[in-house]
Amino acid sequence: MTNVPDDVRAIWTDLYKLFDLNFNMNVSSAEDWTKYWNQGSAIWEKSNRNRFVLTLINDTADYIISCSESRKKAV
Repeated sequence: MTNVPDDVRAIWTDLYKLFDLNFNMNVSSAEDWTKYWNQGSAIWEKSNRNRFVLTLINDTADYIISCSESRKKAV
């Protein structure tokens, strides 16, 4: 049982999937970013264009970039 309504939980699930599916993407690839933003846009639309969801999508992109930079330094 959860206190979170199903529609809100679905958005968080979608945000995690967005992160997981794109975590290892080539951040230098326009094609990979197009794919990411298309997925993010679908989540944003599903949330009725909630500005907080848009912020999370943008922050997720920033975090993916940050992790990519960290992986490059580790090599």
